[in-house]
Amino acid sequence: MSAKRDALANVSPGFCILPQAIAADVDGTGVEVRGFEEVEVQIAVGLYTDGTFTLLVEESADDVTYTTVAAGDLDGSVPVLSASTDNQIHRVGYMGSSRYVRLTVAEPTSPNPTGVVLACTIERRRPHNAPV
Repeated sequence: MSAKRDALANVSPGFCILPQAIAADVDGTGVEVRGFEEVEVQIAVGLYTDGTFTLLVEESADDVTYTTVAAGDLDGSVPVLSASTDNQIHRVGYMGSSRYVRLTVAEPTSPNPTGVVLACTIERRRPHNAPV
């Protein structure tokens, strides 16, 4: 099979947040997306116990200073975590032009939640130079 049609050669996932129980703020690791035509943020939510966690997709030019991605640069929306969103994979497309993308999780200050199990990958597709 040619590299142009081989999915493994044209998709490059990067961990942003390793699978973990979250009960405090977490800033995911920035994933470089330069050189790819398509970017998808995949949020795997496991067991949800309680709390209202705010999830934000952020972008950066330098992997140091991050800002929240404008709604117009997202295809879909970041889920609001609840018992009805657990044990699912949520997908949000990124259409911005920044070099780095990450997910952040902010936990509420009150009441103090016991948490949620969550992981995040940034999947980069259609590289300018294949295979990846």
